[in-house]
Amino acid sequence: MRIIRACIVATLLSAALPSAAQEATDSVSSDNNIFNHLSIGLNIGTPGIGIDVSAPITRYVAVRAGVNFFPTIKWSDDFYFGGASEYNSLRYNHPELNLPETPLGSSEDIDYEASIHNTTGHVLFDIYPGKNAAFHFTLGAYFGGGNVIQAKNKEKGIFRGISQYNSYVEQHPEAGYDKIGVEFDDNYLLEPDDDGNVQGNVHVSGFRPYVGIGVGRAIPKNRMGFQFDFGVMFWNKPKVYCQGHELTKMPDEYGDSDDGDIMKIAKHVIGYPVINFRIITKIL
Repeated sequence: MRIIRACIVATLLSAALPSAAQEATDSVSSDNNIFNHLSIGLNIGTPGIGIDVSAPITRYVAVRAGVNFFPTIKWSDDFYFGGASEYNSLRYNHPELNLPETPLGSSEDIDYEASIHNTTGHVLFDIYPGKNAAFHFTLGAYFGGGNVIQAKNKEKGIFRGISQYNSYVEQHPEAGYDKIGVEFDDNYLLEPDDDGNVQGNVHVSGFRPYVGIGVGRAIPKNRMGFQFDFGVMFWNKPKVYCQGHELTKMPDEYGDSDDGDIMKIAKHVIGYPVINFRIITKIL
């Protein structure tokens, strides 16, 4: 990731410095002076629906900054819970703990709701090979929340008491009990919080360098213009988190050797494809 950032900086400097020197020889009244124009754009594409503003830095470089609103996508699945017998055993053998009776039966599938979240901001630099060129290279970065996929139980508080059980197990390893929770994506044990709920998150980097190409000027020559971009935002290898802690896969005797549907796909996706269409209005 440091190499990608270094390449972005080096490319921007190599493009901006020669063009800045050329600008110094031009008339002060040139139509392409730094930040002498401003446009606003409406974007639609794989990052969602967005709005941004853009301005020229030189005749060969323009900057865009804005935000992209990604619609929340939801679906349903189920967690596997197989810890009821252990919980009831501890509850029976240690009544002084006052563990509440659990409504969960042994080896039950618990309904959960999963959702995708990918709202981002961005700062992008369009680099043109000629002062009147429409084709451009784009370098920059997207910024967003780390949790892009979230999974949580539908029935609130269904795991009430399990966190108390796990706390006892952690403090008394000699008792011979194992921690319990639900299996997420076949390989990750999610432990409930104090309110009796579980939540698993697929986490990626919040800082996401972007590399792309496109056609169209960020600042149109006329009042209206259009821009099309294609590229990739790099967000590193996804990881699974629960209650703020990164999880590792369970040993094979507890989980499956292969990832489930979500991580089987996510672990190979270190970059998010960006296809964006932009309608631009020059306002200054």
